[in-house]
Amino acid sequence: VQDLEVKYNVEHLLKNNLASLNLNFKQSFVPSNAKVLMNHKGTAPGLRFEREDKLLFVLPGVPFEMSYLTERYILPELKSLVSNDNLEYRYLCIYNFPESLLSKEIQELENGLPEGIALSYLPDLNLVKLRLTFINKDLDTVERVYNNLRSYIPKEVFYTTGDDTLAKQLGKLLLEKNINLGIAESCTGGYLSHVITSEEGSSKYYMGSLVSYAYDVKSSLLKVDKGQMIRDGAVSEETVHQMATEITNLLDTSCGIAISGIAGPGGATADKPVGTVWIATNYKGLILSKCYQLRGDRAQVILRSARNGMIQLMQMINARYSKEP
Repeated sequence: VQDLEVKYNVEHLLKNNLASLNLNFKQSFVPSNAKVLMNHKGTAPGLRFEREDKLLFVLPGVPFEMSYLTERYILPELKSLVSNDNLEYRYLCIYNFPESLLSKEIQELENGLPEGIALSYLPDLNLVKLRLTFINKDLDTVERVYNNLRSYIPKEVFYTTGDDTLAKQLGKLLLEKNINLGIAESCTGGYLSHVITSEEGSSKYYMGSLVSYAYDVKSSLLKVDKGQMIRDGAVSEETVHQMATEITNLLDTSCGIAISGIAGPGGATADKPVGTVWIATNYKGLILSKCYQLRGDRAQVILRSARNGMIQLMQMINARYSKEP
């Protein structure tokens, strides 16, 4: 009986693999009038058709395959068809300020933009990216309008210039000031560290992290007082304060970020709803702890927490250096 079972399993496996191979083989058939876009991320190729000066691209539906083919083939070709010699772009990334309020703040400037200058709103989670597009404008005009836009942003609102990610902006600041960074994460589960290390060259300023999810890990490795956590909870000012202190000691870094919160959907209490996140940033022994009430599902709370951790540290560093002569 055992031999029969083995034989059946082998035949079943071969049958399924042959069926899969047949399906993949069918994907290799393409129309004769199509240019094949080789897909090195999957089996189905992309197709390019051209007729009467019109282009049509047909791509596989798997997101990372479609993204790969778009970046490798489609965007370069489209860019080659459009002259950018007369175009100039400038970006401002506004954080934690609603798009509706932002539009009111800059409405006067937006209404007075001359012909050949366009302003676009590109919203994301706790972020609105403003893009100024200049057509046939000299650089003096570009810089003047761009700086004028910056003057309309309220002083208390955090923003970054350029089109770089927040992690890249933080990395540039750390490199400029010769600062290294350590991170202690709880509810974000290493996501902040992932975002920072996704940037090329992050090893020059990022030393490491500790994902201290459980009480015992926080107390044993980060020396957070267990009695205090039982009394106040792991999502508290005292906890992140201690986490931010000890991660810099543990990794011997100039600054640190500590995050502890309730990402949901469970874990909430009457006084700590889902989205309650405490973040502490440590810059050369000075610690700032803040509580955030973040909206969204679990993934959105984690993303917002990571962004706010980076923003809070950048604000601390910038405030420190702005006071120095």
